[in-house]
Amino acid sequence: QTGKLSDWNIKEGDQVKQGDIVGKITNQSLATKTTGTVVKTSVYPKQNVIQGQTLAQIANLSASYVLAYIDEDQIDKVKQGQDVKVTIESLSNETYDGKVEEIGSGTGAFFSSSTTTSASTSSSEKEVQRIPVKISVENLPISRITIGVHAEVKIEK
Repeated sequence: QTGKLSDWNIKEGDQVKQGDIVGKITNQSLATKTTGTVVKTSVYPKQNVIQGQTLAQIANLSASYVLAYIDEDQIDKVKQGQDVKVTIESLSNETYDGKVEEIGSGTGAFFSSSTTTSASTSSSEKEVQRIPVKISVENLPISRITIGVHAEVKIEK
């Protein structure tokens, strides 16, 4: 609903459950749609908000994972259950053990400038498809990292 956010009762780090009342817009209560930890809030009390606007992001930090995008020409070497070494840059390049949990069935296009034509005035880009691979990681120190940080993965053969 569009209106003025009259109450806003959560902040980053708060634990919420599905159905918790977290605020009000024009006397209508706002409830969470999921259970987890508030990782980001985008609003403040007395702010005007519009229907469909994201007010907060909530994540289940106990079910964290690393999402890697593997080039289509390499995906045939990746199998569910394979061991993975994950390095997190923001954690002083510490390495953690992981396993391939899921291999996505959809792709995302990325452009590679590695292909060029022989003409000196033109170049072309080859579209490379990448497949998402979900990797579970043991002993990942969730309290020391931020969602979305860069990780390097090495999938063992």
